[in-house]
Amino acid sequence: MHIIIFFIVLVSVIDTYWLIYNQTIISHVELNPVGQFLILAGGGNIELFVLCKIIGTAACAVVLYNIFKINKRKGFIIAGMVALFQLCLLFFLYFGHLYIDI
Repeated sequence: MHIIIFFIVLVSVIDTYWLIYNQTIISHVELNPVGQFLILAGGGNIELFVLCKIIGTAACAVVLYNIFKINKRKGFIIAGMVALFQLCLLFFLYFGHLYIDI
């Protein structure tokens, strides 16, 4: 279980790295409507977006760990689905430019 949560957090860290790395163009290329809103709410800056990503990732890790402590089977299923989503995000981060005209 710890490896699954580690993977989820690792992908989130990579995503945040690319967000910070591309901060000069992120307001034009961010596809997530929540991310777009947070950038707009932050006056075009990414600080609010990054803060929300960090808080959201930490909350996700804590919730997943607690679900696992209560019910191992459900914890693995839920964490596995989140990890699968994160794997898709990781592929999108590195190969999405092949499919989207930026």
